[in-house]
Amino acid sequence: MSRLRLGGGTALLLGAVAVAVALALLASGCSGGGTKISLQARGIQWNTTNLQLKAKTKYALTVTNNDGTEHNFTFAAAKANKDVDAGGSTKISFTAPGPGTYQFFCKYHRARMTETVTVS
Repeated sequence: MSRLRLGGGTALLLGAVAVAVALALLASGCSGGGTKISLQARGIQWNTTNLQLKAKTKYALTVTNNDGTEHNFTFAAAKANKDVDAGGSTKISFTAPGPGTYQFFCKYHRARMTETVTVS
C-alpha cells in the first residue's frame, strides 16, 4: 500500500482549510447541535410572543426559567416537551416542522404562557 506524502506547505494549507471549514460551521450554528436559540420565562410569561424558525432546520433551544415556579416548554408540532425547574435552565433539541403557524406553551401555565411559532 502506498502512502501519500505531503510537503510541509501542502499539509499546512490543508490544516488551515480544515480549521476554516470548522469555524464556518460553528458560525452558522451547524456544529452538530443545530442553530442555537434561547427563550426565557419571567413573571409567568415568555420573553417573546413569536419564535421565527426555518422549516426542517434543527434547533438547539436553551430555556431559562427566571421564576420561582416550575415551567415547561412544549412545541407539539416539533415533538418538543421538557420541564424547566424553578430558577434553572434546560436545553431542548428539535427539528422545525414544515412551513406554517404553530403554538408553543408552558403546560403548567398555558392560559398565560401560550405564544406563536412561525415557520417559513
